[in-house]
Parts: sequence; C-alpha cells; structure tokens
Amino acid sequence: MLERNNPIATALFFVGIFIIACSAVSGLLYGTSLDYYFLGQLQSMLGWSIFISGIICGLVFLGFSEVIKLLQGIYNQNEKPPTDEKHEVKLAKSPSVKSIITDHIFQEITEFYQTQNVKVADIEETDQEYFFKVTLEDGSTEWVELGGFKPIVHSKKDK
Repeated sequence: MLERNNPIATALFFVGIFIIACSAVSGLLYGTSLDYYFLGQLQSMLGWSIFISGIICGLVFLGFSEVIKLLQGIYNQNEKPPTDEKHEVKLAKSPSVKSIITDHIFQEITEFYQTQNVKVADIEETDQEYFFKVTLEDGSTEWVELGGFKPIVHSKKDK
C-alpha cells in the first residue's frame, strides 16, 4: 500500500469539520432563538455549551485524522518499493545461488567511483553482508563496504 493518502484519515477530517460547523451554527441558534427565550440565562448557557462541546468533539476528530495521516507517512517510509531486477548477478562464493543487487546499491557504488573518474564494469555480491566485489574497467578488483555513510574500499587486487 504505497498510497500517500489514507481514506479513513480523510473521512475523519471531514467529519470533524462537519461537527465543528454544525455545532457552531446550532449553538448560536439555540443561544439566540426566541423559541427558547423563556429559559432566561439557561438559554445562553445551553447555546454556549452546544457551541463549545461541538468544537471540542470536532477537534478530537481532526486530531485522530492527523494521527492516522502521520502513521500512514511512517508506514510509507518503511515500506520497500518493489525491487527492480536489472542487476542480477551470481554470488562470489556459490555460483548456483542468485542474488539481486538493487538499483540503490548499484547507483551508490557507481556514483562513488564516478567522483574518482573511474568506471565500474561489474558488481558482485559476496557472502559477507554489505560487502561487494567491484570490477573496474581497467581490470582491477576492489572490495567495497556499503554499511556506513559512504562506500569504503577495503582492499585492492589487480588481475
């Protein structure tokens, strides 16, 4: 569910606005209506209580709506988009098992080497987490770690 808007949050928002509008109108009508004039000061108290309680109730609905919107935003951040299988390679240690190097990993490694004006020929996944075997265009091989803030080259090996 990669939706940005939650229909429940939208419904609660409109219900909250509706309650606030209706309570404001009905509170003013009951407080100033000549039909209830015989109640005296109780009429104004009745009008104000309808007005204030309706606004509080509507604000509670608006608050629930906002909570659901925030939770939907957190859910959307944590949900992983479908992986793109453009870069399918074999594991270095066991050639029969296939693994997918995601576009994010591929892009991060290639951008790292582009800053050094070096082109990447191939990227292979290793049996260690966050470590990748990178073959450059000049034939050299480097082991790169992606666990931190930027890629780290741990060793270099020429063919």
